[in-house]
Amino acid sequence: MDKDIISHNSNLLDAIEALENSPRRMIVVCDSQKKLMGSLTDGDIRRCLLKGFNLTSNIMLAANIKPIFAKVGDNNEKLYRILKESNVIAIPIIDENNNFIRLLGKDEILTKTNNPLPNDNFEFAVIMAGGLGSRLRPLTYKKPKPMIEVGGLPLLERQIRLLHKFGIKKVYLSVNYLADIICNFFGDGSQFGLSIEYLKEEKPCGTAGSLSILKNNPQNPFLVLNGDILTDFNLKGLYEFHYFNKSELTIASVDYSISVPYGTLNVEGIKLQSLVEKPVIKYLCNAGIYVLDPICLNYIPKDEEYNITSLIEQFLRENKNINVFPIHEYWMDIGNINDLEKARAIFNNK
Repeated sequence: MDKDIISHNSNLLDAIEALENSPRRMIVVCDSQKKLMGSLTDGDIRRCLLKGFNLTSNIMLAANIKPIFAKVGDNNEKLYRILKESNVIAIPIIDENNNFIRLLGKDEILTKTNNPLPNDNFEFAVIMAGGLGSRLRPLTYKKPKPMIEVGGLPLLERQIRLLHKFGIKKVYLSVNYLADIICNFFGDGSQFGLSIEYLKEEKPCGTAGSLSILKNNPQNPFLVLNGDILTDFNLKGLYEFHYFNKSELTIASVDYSISVPYGTLNVEGIKLQSLVEKPVIKYLCNAGIYVLDPICLNYIPKDEEYNITSLIEQFLRENKNINVFPIHEYWMDIGNINDLEKARAIFNNK
């Protein structure tokens, strides 16, 4: 089958693999006769996972069964109008019998029309790298936590390489504890293919307070992440999820499961209602990675310790549009020595 097509009988794991090989970050769902049945993006899959489905679920549970499409022969200006009005990243082209012909990506359409669309990447990223790393002592007595090595590279360098991989050109490092070690190692960022500036905290500012000292006011969404995270997930997919859902704040999340080693009893009064043998309780947890719209900076006080959880709580009170982006790829928080040893073991095995 065409690399842009996936069968309607496939599961979500098949779809993830297909999307990873798709330069357009979209695939179309077709039957055996190549009739268009739907479209599928990274965001569609993650929304499906949030509903409680898993990677073995059928892709039609996630697919957009009423996809935006164009017909063979539609001119470039019409394609651009569809692209702009519908906020899609690619357009399936079909014939008069609803047979899929090809998938036309956003970049291909813009090249033909010379018309711009809104920025399609984060304006910049901010990495919070100023913490004391108390739980990793004695390793952090003379070295800041983000500079602890995993697989031969500092945590912070792995993050910066990930940002560069997904085309982010500007990075701010929020530093405090042993800041000179970080500044001297990364310099202006040119050796990593991007620009680095430093938000130097005169006192601990929490997980968001240093955003108040950004030099320039952003015009587009920007990325914020903790400096002790290891991950390789699709940042482009995160941006598109934030943009297409009209989020004001997006929180990346990971699954965390607790296995209860006993049978549990569900009781009403004294009467047993049901027995569940060794249940697994799943929680959706904060991954320490966020997308913020520029409006968020209006809420962050200057010269005060301020945590991003306070911003989230304020937005909840004001009914702002906060969305959750589930990470199904590799993710680890290097919170303590045990986490560090696990991460090193994984990289050693690789």
